[in-house]
Amino acid sequence: MDANSYEHPWWDDRTAFSPQKEATNSYDEKIFATPKSIYEYFDSKLYGCEEYKKKMSVAIWSSIHRNTKTNFLVIGESGCGKTELARILRDIYPNTVIYDASNASPKSFRGNNSLTDCLLNVDASQKPWVFIDEFDKCITKGSEVGSMMAAEILKLAEGAQVFVGEEKQRKLVDTSLVNFVFLGTFAELKKERETSIGFGSKDSSLSKDSPITKEELIESDALSNEFLGRINGGIIQLPSMNTETAMKILKDTRYSPISKLEKQYGVSITLSPEQLEKLANITPEYGVRGIYSELHEKICDALFENSETSSIQI
Repeated sequence: MDANSYEHPWWDDRTAFSPQKEATNSYDEKIFATPKSIYEYFDSKLYGCEEYKKKMSVAIWSSIHRNTKTNFLVIGESGCGKTELARILRDIYPNTVIYDASNASPKSFRGNNSLTDCLLNVDASQKPWVFIDEFDKCITKGSEVGSMMAAEILKLAEGAQVFVGEEKQRKLVDTSLVNFVFLGTFAELKKERETSIGFGSKDSSLSKDSPITKEELIESDALSNEFLGRINGGIIQLPSMNTETAMKILKDTRYSPISKLEKQYGVSITLSPEQLEKLANITPEYGVRGIYSELHEKICDALFENSETSSIQI
């Protein structure tokens, strides 16, 4: 399979290597008529994440109907829904890109993926939304490479014109109407905080689970004040998945991974209360991938024994 066309399955939090994927549904004006109608669509597909869904709904509507540019920084652990909202939007809004920045490097480094590659297949005039996934992985602190990356990131956020592609085929892209959502866990920053909590810490009110502050991002040299000043949509911090939330998701057919597995395999799946509790308990640590891995083996065993079955009891 061509690496450029490879798509990770829905349950995998990683995004596609390719920055572009066509929407599976055509643009529906009714969904994008008002911020509330956009929110209602998101709410039918994604559990929780209220601030994220509401702010994105207003920004998307404003981009379409008021020609505005909005940038967000979204922080949250794996499996909390930050990339899932991007996938939901990509299915209904054709000019949406999810770009994996974990291996991105400065444009001048030949042979590597550049952060500006996220714009390769973007029509900048069509008010696109570009989600930079694993954003924190491409930040290199305290080095020449880090400074070069910071300069590229700043250009995207401020709406500058940037060159995209190789020299022979490169094009100039105006990002003044390109909306960016920078997604990351910032796990390293949280680890640094854990080691500093206690005697001599600057802020005794912070715990390892406290939201990451703008001041922390600047002081740790993770992001510059100039960049954060251009995050006009704000910093959104998503709560970690807990057992109670996981159980609600598992039982709600609108959001449950079980429902998606039923569609994938064409069978109905019934779980015992004990299995539901087990899945809810592993979700906070392993996210949706943990549920899939746990169920996939059992489903495969059942289908191996009887491929004609229409229902599976676990």
